[in-house]
Amino acid sequence: MSLKKIKTLVKYGIGLLLVGLLVYAFIPEAEQVDLAEVRRGDILITLDGEGKTRIRDIYVVSAPIEGRVMRIESEPGDTVKAGITIIANMTPADPRFLDRRSETQARADVQGAKAASGLAASKVDRARAELEFALAEYGRSEELFKKGNVSIARLEQNDLQVKMRKAEVKTALADLEVMASRLVAAEAQLVQPGAETDSGDGLSGLCACAGGWQGIAYPP
Repeated sequence: MSLKKIKTLVKYGIGLLLVGLLVYAFIPEAEQVDLAEVRRGDILITLDGEGKTRIRDIYVVSAPIEGRVMRIESEPGDTVKAGITIIANMTPADPRFLDRRSETQARADVQGAKAASGLAASKVDRARAELEFALAEYGRSEELFKKGNVSIARLEQNDLQVKMRKAEVKTALADLEVMASRLVAAEAQLVQPGAETDSGDGLSGLCACAGGWQGIAYPP
């Protein structure tokens, strides 16, 4: 075979190789599919749609104080009786921590309340002393009136003084109670979280009532 024929065959071979590569490049790739075994079973059909709810009676559950609601043991569908059934129990919340300024102000309020209580106690002693003097004066006037030494007007005036002194004693005692309550309130401002108080840990219950809910406090 001559050299010219060999070159021609090589050219034809290269051309056929290029054509084959070009055809292979344009062949589409096979698509991947999921395979599963066909079995008999139930068909699950669901229906989704939007709905609207209408609430006829709205009940608001609220508490006048801060606290922590304990675990609710009632279940949906339980019978609820107005004023009897306790829905939930609440324990009082711990007081907040006092900063330096608030603590200083609270201690000043306590000192002021103690001073006011002392002043109110002094007014009570003074009112009682004046009442004793008025009673003694009335007794002397009554004896003199029986002997005819003083007029009825003097006796009535002394009786009026006794009544006024009694009213002043009652007013002073009421003022003393007010100052004592203010002292307790001022000392309560100094209670820190976790401190034990004389009142203890009370419970307040939320009971059902006609037309809504009602809070009922229970002593410890």
